[in-house]
Amino acid sequence: MTEIFRNSKVNNSALKAYIKSVESTAASKERSKVEEGKLQRDTIDEISFSSKAKEISSLIKKAKSLPEVREEVVTSLKAKIESGEYHVDASEIAKAILSKERIL
Repeated sequence: MTEIFRNSKVNNSALKAYIKSVESTAASKERSKVEEGKLQRDTIDEISFSSKAKEISSLIKKAKSLPEVREEVVTSLKAKIESGEYHVDASEIAKAILSKERIL
C-alpha cells in the first residue's frame, strides 16, 4: 500500500497526517467506549433499609413462623367448656364492646 502512495502525486506528509488523524479519532472513540464500559461495570445500584424497616421485616418473619391457631389455648378452652368450668360474663363482654366503640 505504501508503494501506491509513493507513486501517486498526493503529498505524502499530508496523507500521513490524515491517516494519523483518522487513527487518533478511532483510538479516541475506542478509549471512550472502554471508559464507558468501565463506568457501567463500576456503577452498582445499592438499596439500604432503615432500622425501622429492618425491625418490621424481622417482626413479620416472626409472625409468619407462629402458628395461626394456638392449639394449647383452644384445647384448654374446649376442656373448660365441656366440663362446665368456663362461664361467660355478658356484662364484661358488653363493657369491652362499648369501650372499643368509643375508641373508634
